[in-house]
Amino acid sequence: MNVESRSPIERRQSAGPSPVSRLIFAIASVFALCLPAAVPAFNLTPIYLETENQLDGSSANRVPPFLRPVVANLLDQFADPAHEALTAVMFGCTGDFDACGFSDANPEAFVPGGVLDGLRWNDNPIFRVSTRASNCRGGGAPVFIDLDTDPLCWMTLFYDAGKRASGHPGEHFAGDRGNPPIALIYRVHYGDMQFLHSMASWDGETAAVTQAHILSWIEFTYKLHDGEIDDLDAPIVKQIPALAPIFERNGFSARSLMTPQALKASSDNDANLRAMALGSLLHTLEDSFSASHAMRDPALAQPTCDALPDAPVPGRISAFYAYNHQDGNKHKARDQSSAAKGQADAAASVVAVGKRVLALFDAGAPWSSAAPYFACLFAIAVPATPAAPGSYAPEA
Repeated sequence: MNVESRSPIERRQSAGPSPVSRLIFAIASVFALCLPAAVPAFNLTPIYLETENQLDGSSANRVPPFLRPVVANLLDQFADPAHEALTAVMFGCTGDFDACGFSDANPEAFVPGGVLDGLRWNDNPIFRVSTRASNCRGGGAPVFIDLDTDPLCWMTLFYDAGKRASGHPGEHFAGDRGNPPIALIYRVHYGDMQFLHSMASWDGETAAVTQAHILSWIEFTYKLHDGEIDDLDAPIVKQIPALAPIFERNGFSARSLMTPQALKASSDNDANLRAMALGSLLHTLEDSFSASHAMRDPALAQPTCDALPDAPVPGRISAFYAYNHQDGNKHKARDQSSAAKGQADAAASVVAVGKRVLALFDAGAPWSSAAPYFACLFAIAVPATPAAPGSYAPEA
């Protein structure tokens, strides 16, 4: 597999949807109207082109007219490539910000395909579900899914996760469950893996705990990308012991977590996985600059970072937010390309920081040299500050 041009999933192509598929899509579209307005991240485009063409009616298999408004609502959630644009600018795109995100006819003009896969993975991880447990499909063995390959299952689980997590009291989705385990879609959006988005796991989690999880993930993905982690099949907890509370009960390795559908080791698969690690790292970094994820206080900015005195340093984080009880529409407003573009133009912007991070990789800096800079980037004002929805809670 060419890691520069293919998604890690072998996308399913067919002559067209069957009547059953059209029914499934209609049900999924209804679910979309009931979902929170956005996943907890800068908006991105995990729906691949062939899927988007089918949904928006530009293919031969057009969506019936009465469903098009519903489909438009669905596509609106995932068609704003803020993450892609930010990352493309970091990699050298100098054109219009929105055009950098789409890169016109060649979406990988600036960002390698594997990095794009990792950038999208934080929001749309491929995960394995038991058909018996999930009721996503009838019969057969457990399957690997994501939003693109099985939108009905994805939407059903996402809706269920949001409903249960936002309850009073809400449920906590964590990886310490035994059998059956919690699907990743629950954990990355409403559970203990919200640190992938620079957010707390749930209301009340202290800033120190969230920061520790984020920095541990940054360490893992940094070492995975630069080769310091050489065994892609060893348990993550043996490589990054601080991530034991997250992954100990699951036994995840780098490969089984990020590319579970491609467990066979090969030079292409391994290179793609290491590229994905960089994309995931950049996604987490970018989300820390979103106002609906964390509050950065410019007044608390360090003028320099001792480890890298010439590197840009943003304001300290005075609070991390949890998505569980936020209003989706309020959250989304701070994650659109317009907000990301403003962030890209700011002093000590996410783009300036991202370029410096890429320079560390280009220079071959080991984690021991890079770690102090990331500690500066994710410095917190008061470690005991509890997470909450912030100003993004629903109106009373």
